[in-house]
Amino acid sequence: MTARDANANSTADSFDFTQNPLPPDILSQRVCPFISPNFSMGRQLVGVAGPATPVTLVNQSSKTLTISSIVTTGDFSQTNNCSASLGAGKKCSISVTLTPAMAGARAGTLVVTDSDSSSPQITNLTGTGTFVSLTTPGNFGTVVYGAKTTQGVTLANTGSSPLTISSISIKGPFTQSNSCGSMLAANSNCKITVNFVPASSGLLAGALIVNASDPASPLAVYLRGTGQAIRLAPTKLTFASQAIGTTSIPQTVQLSNPSASSDLLLGPITAAGDFAANSNCPHTLAPGASCTVSVTFTPSQTGTRTGAVSVVSSDFRSPQTIGLKGSGT
Repeated sequence: MTARDANANSTADSFDFTQNPLPPDILSQRVCPFISPNFSMGRQLVGVAGPATPVTLVNQSSKTLTISSIVTTGDFSQTNNCSASLGAGKKCSISVTLTPAMAGARAGTLVVTDSDSSSPQITNLTGTGTFVSLTTPGNFGTVVYGAKTTQGVTLANTGSSPLTISSISIKGPFTQSNSCGSMLAANSNCKITVNFVPASSGLLAGALIVNASDPASPLAVYLRGTGQAIRLAPTKLTFASQAIGTTSIPQTVQLSNPSASSDLLLGPITAAGDFAANSNCPHTLAPGASCTVSVTFTPSQTGTRTGAVSVVSSDFRSPQTIGLKGSGT
C-alpha cells in the first residue's frame, strides 16, 4: 500500500487511475488423472496369486489416446481389455494381481505409456504378503434372542516358522472359543468357534480379530447376522384332510418374547386363504412372556390349500409369517 492509498478518504481516491493496467492472471486448465495414482491390494498369502482387482484407465482428453504399453513392476501382474486406441472419454479395465514373493509390505507400479503429454500414467501399487490366513464365515442368518448359531473359522500358518499368537478377540454380539493356544506350529492350523448370540433386533455386525507375529497382523474377518425379537413355535402348520365347508380342530402356535429386558409390541395377527386365526396375545408382551395363536382350516374347494398367518410386531423383520397347508375333500 502506498502513502496515497493510506491517506485516501474514499474508495475512488484509493486507486491511481493513471497507472498502466496489470496483466490478468491466467489459470492453467485442470486435467483429471487418467488413472488412480495409488492403489492398495490388501493382504495376500505368500506365493499365492490373489484375486484380480480392476483398475480403470479413462481417457480424460479430447483426443483419441494411443496406448503403446501397459506393464507392472514388483510382485504385481496385470491383464487388460484396453485396445491400442482409446477414444476421448472412453475407458478400459486393467486387472491387477498380487503374488507376494515374501511376507511384509510389497510395492510396485502399474505403468501405462501412451500418446498423452502426461504419459506415462503411473499407479503406485501396495500390498502385504502374509503366511497367515483366516477363513471367512458366511452370514449367521436370523436368530432369536436367547438362542445362538455357530460357525467355524480356521486360522492357518502356511509359513516355515511358528506363529506367535498374542490375542484372539471378538466384537459385536458374538462369542468365540478356540484351540489355537499361544503358538501355532509351521504349516498347521487351528479352529476358532464363533457363536452369534443377538441381544437386539435387526442387522448386526461384528469382527473376529487375531493379533500375531505375522507382518500382516492384525488379521480380521467380518461377521454378520440378524437378531429377531419374536419366537414362533412351530413356524409351519399342516392340517389333515378336511371336508369342504367344514372347520378343522384348531392347531396352535406359541408366540413368545425371548428378551430378558424389553417388551415386544404386537399388532394385528391375521390369516390368509382358507384359514382363520385368533389369539390371546396382548398388545404388549412382557419379557419372557408368551401367548397362543389358534388357527383353523375351512377348505373352500378340493385339493391342496395353502395360506399364512401374519404377525405384526415391533421386531425388525416384522411381519413374521406362519406357513399353513391343508387339503380339501
